[in-house]
Amino acid sequence: MISQIKKRDGRIEPFNADKIVNAILKAMQRTDEIKENVAREIAERIANSSDSSQIVDIEVIQDMVERELMASDCKKAAKEYITYREKRSRERQRNTAINKRIEDILLCQNVQNQNANVDELSFGGKKFESANVLHKDIALNVFIRPEVAQAHRESRIYIHDLSEYDIGSHNCLFCDLHRLLTNGFSTRNGDVRPANSFSTACQLIAVIFQVQSQVQFGGVATAHIDYDLAPFVKKSFYKHFMDGLKYVENAVLPENSTLTNESSIDDPEYKKYPKAYQYAMDMMEREGKQSCQGLYHNLLTLESRAGSQIPFTSINFGTDTSTEGRMVSRWLMESSLDGVGKYHKTPIFPISILKYKKGVTAKPGDPNYDIKKLAIKSLCHRIYPNIVNCDFSQNIEEPGNPDTESAAMGCRTMLGFDRHGLGYSKVGRGNVCPTTMNLPKIGIKHGICLGEREEPDIEGFWDELDEVLHLTEMSLVDRFYHICNQPVASAKFMYNNGTIADADKAMAKGIYEAMKHGTLAFGYIGIAEMCQALFGKDHSEDEKVWEFALSVVKHISDYAKEASERNDLNFSCYATPGFSAGACTVTCNEKSI
Repeated sequence: MISQIKKRDGRIEPFNADKIVNAILKAMQRTDEIKENVAREIAERIANSSDSSQIVDIEVIQDMVERELMASDCKKAAKEYITYREKRSRERQRNTAINKRIEDILLCQNVQNQNANVDELSFGGKKFESANVLHKDIALNVFIRPEVAQAHRESRIYIHDLSEYDIGSHNCLFCDLHRLLTNGFSTRNGDVRPANSFSTACQLIAVIFQVQSQVQFGGVATAHIDYDLAPFVKKSFYKHFMDGLKYVENAVLPENSTLTNESSIDDPEYKKYPKAYQYAMDMMEREGKQSCQGLYHNLLTLESRAGSQIPFTSINFGTDTSTEGRMVSRWLMESSLDGVGKYHKTPIFPISILKYKKGVTAKPGDPNYDIKKLAIKSLCHRIYPNIVNCDFSQNIEEPGNPDTESAAMGCRTMLGFDRHGLGYSKVGRGNVCPTTMNLPKIGIKHGICLGEREEPDIEGFWDELDEVLHLTEMSLVDRFYHICNQPVASAKFMYNNGTIADADKAMAKGIYEAMKHGTLAFGYIGIAEMCQALFGKDHSEDEKVWEFALSVVKHISDYAKEASERNDLNFSCYATPGFSAGACTVTCNEKSI
């Protein structure tokens, strides 16, 4: 008789025939063949099998159960038992693979720092990356529909930031900085008063970016930091002027003075007191430079994410032509040129972005052309700033409304028209989630590169591209509504303070009210490689190949427009950067041109 069994982990345990009975009955319960007597007879025959040794491996026992069930009249139960056993085997194999990946991370085996912003050797990095292994597995096997998960596994599509999928956070956001700096804000542990000086405003921007980065997985930005900070230049200048008036001019303002901390630096009344005015200008210059340097240092050194990560931050500027706004832009560029730290190194973050605009920064004689020249000098020395084209044809700007000017993030996110009421405004909006389509894979399958055909299978290519587009649409819609199903308590800072648009409506009705203003991005990658696989040459080498490549991009864009109508959401089409983070999105709908 069998007296002991050997478990998969090597443990030896007493043989228990009742466990066999229970396993068979569970299989029978999933069918209409519930026969307890048969289950007990099978368990007894196995226990008394003449060809067994006293200690038998658990797999051998399960093989016996399969044979006995197949030999009985319980064919359906046999099938259920075999299916369940195979499922459990796959789960064990997956768990073993997961444990091995986590072990490699914890032991720092094959450290690759796949996200350059994560130090995988650090304690936080090891914890972060090992947790990501589990989050990705849960996302693929629990939250993502099987056909989409399989497409991701086969690299037909790439679901960005898969480790963030299951928790339901969104990608990136242009924060409403003006609102928070003007009104103050609250965090989990305390309230912050409104800024009353330029230096305080710069410090609070670092705080806002840091805390906002905890409730999303992508970049955080401001669409116009020059406009955001200009009012606080006025506040600081007024303070310095009043000090100068008292200690330098030995005077006081008359009772009928109209000067306040909201007055422009160019107000003629300031210049009635030339010594106080000059003192204020000198002090303002010192405060402005130091504060912008502090902003760069803070955003580069405050490691607020796991693995010694700093938030992925971006600042757009250059179109505010007021004296105060121009000062902000100049100080930012001077700080970029100066660098950070003892060795004046180039800061990785914040990514500075100059807004190129005809009549403002484009040509000599434009009011902010000097800012452009300073930006070019910084670009030559520091790589930054990036440049965003405010005259981009698919962005319609409202005169006098800087919220509608083109703006970008270092991760290349751009926003177009919002079909849910915000139009071309950027503030409080962002990309909700991106999925990228692997075009070279389709090209290889249907092209000439493998030598399986002399001419590319163009019809097959278009059919498969449409299939991949459909899978991508499903992935984006499913993820969008998974994000919308999260409670506002998951991102209290964002909703309580209104860094995102329509936060008040989201608090009352649900996250959809805020997320609907963002974009869902159809990404594509590898146009050149796709052409090489299909035709043996890329779009830079042949006019007809160029026309085909353009038709592919147009097809994706047209599909995004159709998806926008079909789902009443802001779908977009973008060329995915060749790295694991970021997305450049332009909303596709009837108002895009």
